[in-house]
Amino acid sequence: MILSQQTGHNVSKNYKVIDTQEVVNKLLDLGYQVQDTVVNKTKKEEKQGFQKHRVILTHEKFNTLQDLGTIPQLVLTNSYDATSSLRFDLGFYRMICSNGLMVGRGVLGDSIRHQGDVDSKIDSILDNFNDNVNQYSQLITKASKINLDDSSTKLFKEKTKELIFKDKEVQIIGAMANPRRRGDLDRNLWTQFNRYQEAAIRGGIKYYNLETEKYNTTRKVKSIKRQDVINSELFNTFQNLVKYA
Repeated sequence: MILSQQTGHNVSKNYKVIDTQEVVNKLLDLGYQVQDTVVNKTKKEEKQGFQKHRVILTHEKFNTLQDLGTIPQLVLTNSYDATSSLRFDLGFYRMICSNGLMVGRGVLGDSIRHQGDVDSKIDSILDNFNDNVNQYSQLITKASKINLDDSSTKLFKEKTKELIFKDKEVQIIGAMANPRRRGDLDRNLWTQFNRYQEAAIRGGIKYYNLETEKYNTTRKVKSIKRQDVINSELFNTFQNLVKYA
């Protein structure tokens, strides 16, 4: 975790550091546990120690999805160089594949700018978080009982391809999201959504680039920002499929 309590270069005089460790300590006192930490890599020396970072926390009270091997997460994102406010998002962790995903942006998405007192705002943010955990746990439970049809599978494929390749003209070689383990074989909407999300984030999709006429394989997405875009866009697709099922 980044522990710097100083500001990075080129920030406004009104910028006030909100220390990630202090926020995490408050959450630990409330019974949360740190599950993982992620720090964006940077080649710029002046950004080292100030760049965007993320702490993922869980709480034992959120156990409604244990039967599906899924744990709700509180995803805390921050930076000390003005590239990110202190942000709280709702995520879900699928234990079978150690796979974390974030729900669509704007579902929780509470943030605190680096210009004020964080303590007075955390309680209301956590109340909102609790409500969203219950709401989206119900959505996931419903999705686990819906079998994926061919049209829904095609929609996941098209959205995943769009997010990874954007405007590139490519031809996918083989299956885009092969099952990686026995637990991926279930045809329900929740499991299949996780397959495509995992393929998009972890990489390994083989393709032929029609412009360069070369074969290649997608790489793991390491950027926090890119992971967020892929996660939230695919989750929005998933949510719409559940809604109209």
